[in-house]
Amino acid sequence: MHAELGDKKGYFIFDTGAEDLILNNKELIGESQFFETLSGSQSMTKTKVQVFSLGNYTISNVDAFAMDLSHLEDFTNVKLLGIVGTKIFDSELIHIDNVQNRIQLTQRSYLSELRNSKLIHSDVLLSNGIPLIPVQINDKKYLFGLDTGSSVSVMDVKHISQLSSQKSPKQISILTTETKGDAHQIQTIDKINLGILSIKDLEVITQSLDAINKELDSKIDGILSLNQIEVSNVYIDILRSKIFFQI
Repeated sequence: MHAELGDKKGYFIFDTGAEDLILNNKELIGESQFFETLSGSQSMTKTKVQVFSLGNYTISNVDAFAMDLSHLEDFTNVKLLGIVGTKIFDSELIHIDNVQNRIQLTQRSYLSELRNSKLIHSDVLLSNGIPLIPVQINDKKYLFGLDTGSSVSVMDVKHISQLSSQKSPKQISILTTETKGDAHQIQTIDKINLGILSIKDLEVITQSLDAINKELDSKIDGILSLNQIEVSNVYIDILRSKIFFQI
């Protein structure tokens, strides 16, 4: 997402798995707060942004956190100003265009223009600003965090033995806000369902989510990467706790 931060111009990663605005700044000095991530506990410095602009959308006096994101900047090969969480847009309808690789903020009335399109609807539970969606696997329901900032899904290690899955010879290294972590082996879940939408052969890594769940009001069983959902458009209404998938 191309945006402006005061007099600085650059890109932000839009991450529904994050709650707040995180700035790429390793030199900021101030009060620190610890957060749990997949790679462990990490410290961020509390700060405030006077003006944040995304296109013609501008907000002022935004609470934010700062940390060194230079390794993510090197990986994306763009000037990275930070990470934007969903809480910033809780009054807007978020449109994610998976075909054009574009994110837009639009009016809620736009959904009424899509009545002739095939929209799959799911309720969304917000926990600390993070959208959580119900997922069904093997006739059992789980709660997954929906993550636009992840390229692979995660299943809590305590549940994987109960599922129809198979190990893959492939491995993946997880790049987080803190570091490029250790390699994880991929496992494939036969099928998961989001309402009437089915995702077959979902590739996941397994990891304990206990530390992350200590930070959330509602406990999650996994993290679902939006990159692995084959839909053309996604509409997230944070304020009304709704999500729509257009296929």
